[in-house]
Amino acid sequence: LKCGRRFSLKSVLMLAIGCLEMLEFVHSNHFVHRNISPKTLLMGLQRESHVVFLGDFSLARRFRNPKNLSHLSFKKNRIQIGAPEFLSLNGQMGLELSRRDDLESLGLVLVYFLQGGLPWEKPPPAANKTEHDLMTEKKLKTSVEELCHGLPFEFTTYLSYCRTLDSAEEPDYGWLK
Repeated sequence: LKCGRRFSLKSVLMLAIGCLEMLEFVHSNHFVHRNISPKTLLMGLQRESHVVFLGDFSLARRFRNPKNLSHLSFKKNRIQIGAPEFLSLNGQMGLELSRRDDLESLGLVLVYFLQGGLPWEKPPPAANKTEHDLMTEKKLKTSVEELCHGLPFEFTTYLSYCRTLDSAEEPDYGWLK
């Protein structure tokens, strides 16, 4: 790619604000996307070239009842869905995905855009372990501080916040922006 798979900090921050507003809208309509990755983020054309859109809602799921706002049951031992490189730790561990996981996945995408990759992409082969198992191991062993090394501290703060949210907790989108 022309940009070496890396975007400028300014571009990533502008993208982050647009994505957070977009996710807040999706979540306010009682859905979680469950597949945030660079491939699902789309930029507008011409007069809308500054607008980011979210595509591929094939894995989206309602997370709460729109009438009484009660959360649907959260299950364990779920099949992992979405792009594994950008899947949250909860998703990697087989937990039902919620708003916090969409936000964590977005954080991983932003780090990817700044650094040009993630430490657990394409793990080296190992005996008796699948690529999925190796990716999970590496993701679990990589701290947020290590992942965000060399980036502004706000990225560490963002990802740490996402990982401390409870599955049914309302994220503070304004603070995140």
